Amino acid sequence: MSRLSLLVPVLLALVVAVGCKKAVESAEGAAIAAASGGKATLTKDGNIEVKTDQGTAKLDLSGDKGIATITGTGADGATFNAAFGATAKAPEGFPLPMMDGINVVQGAVSEKGGKKSYAVMGTTAKPAKDVAAFYEPELKKAGLTVTRSETNLGGVVMLALSGEGGGHKMGLALQEAKGQTTVTFGGEW
Repeated sequence: MSRLSLLVPVLLALVVAVGCKKAVESAEGAAIAAASGGKATLTKDGNIEVKTDQGTAKLDLSGDKGIATITGTGADGATFNAAFGATAKAPEGFPLPMMDGINVVQGAVSEKGGKKSYAVMGTTAKPAKDVAAFYEPELKKAGLTVTRSETNLGGVVMLALSGEGGGHKMGLALQEAKGQTTVTFGGEW
């Protein structure tokens, strides 16, 4: 994994822990630069930009409706776009429908050579089995062969669906505890 892609969670943690506009002016701004092997600067539009030998990442600090976005381009031409926050959405082009009741809190897509990699995370009050019952046929409709695994560890339900076919892959991990299910998608399309 490149230092540039590792930068995404560091930037997100910085926004949450420190606050937007003061990030670059703080010691954490220096930590971003050190962690990424690059240089963090505050841009004219009030955002953070980090340049490394592996590419450039930009953190949009506008806080548009509670969402922080990170975009960037790697030295290899790969692009990425991520959104984090209470009103985030699945990235444009995400190949599956979003089930009613899932609150997306993170959505990211990267692209290299015409292949897109997606990562989406959300939560819902619906049981993991209900979420899996919705997505298993959706994965099959997308032309994927689906495998399923399920376990219950002391009241924590963990369920996974994995689909592959036609040059595409998509996985879905569900973890249900105390009436809340965390839903995590990851795949290539």
